[in-house]
Amino acid sequence: MRSLQKHIRDILIAMFLTVVVFSFSFTTSYADWYGLTLLQPSAMMTAFSDKAGEEIDIVKSLSLAYTFESNVNPRQSSAVTNGFTFFGTFANYLPFTTFKYSSIGATYDLGAKIISFKLGGQTQDNIVGFGGSLGANLEGVELLVGASKSADDFTKVDFRHFNSAYNLNLLGLIKMFLQIPLNNQDFPYIMYTFNYGIGLTIYGPFLPNLESIEDFSNSEKTYSIMTHSLTVRVRF
Repeated sequence: MRSLQKHIRDILIAMFLTVVVFSFSFTTSYADWYGLTLLQPSAMMTAFSDKAGEEIDIVKSLSLAYTFESNVNPRQSSAVTNGFTFFGTFANYLPFTTFKYSSIGATYDLGAKIISFKLGGQTQDNIVGFGGSLGANLEGVELLVGASKSADDFTKVDFRHFNSAYNLNLLGLIKMFLQIPLNNQDFPYIMYTFNYGIGLTIYGPFLPNLESIEDFSNSEKTYSIMTHSLTVRVRF
């Protein structure tokens, strides 16, 4: 039984290597991707939003994203790529809001393109792949409190201001992605990516001056992550 399992495993590995060798000579040396990512807040930031009677909705957790992707060996075509992704929310910069959520961070990415296929009259391949990412992010929530708008109250808590709390997290993700050709010279591909993984709060919650926040009942440091990204490859 074990011998049969070993033979099946060897066959699958050989099939995978064959696909890699013969299917991915088209892989480019590098690519720039721009788009949007729907983030998932940490357990602590969600707890702070609950304390405030607010919600970190889709608009607040939507971020701008940029990914630089390169072959592991840029001088040789390959199915395996690596690169970096940078992301940051933007709704926290909008005015007229009393509750804000922010997240800014970066990840190091590894990916493997495992399947390519064409549909209908497509001239370029659709590409399916998987990979993983390691990174970190700084996130925070801000709540507008106080009632006074008088300059005389600037040094008092009655003056309208934002109470702020922040976290520093480590991120570990696995991903599946689908690249679809657009038949456009400047925007050759659009890509959907699903990420799933774990976040770990290594410091926080803390104040803007880096002091720890006391008497915080929710001490859940580890949380699950499920994000969605839609990006477009841009050629300059």
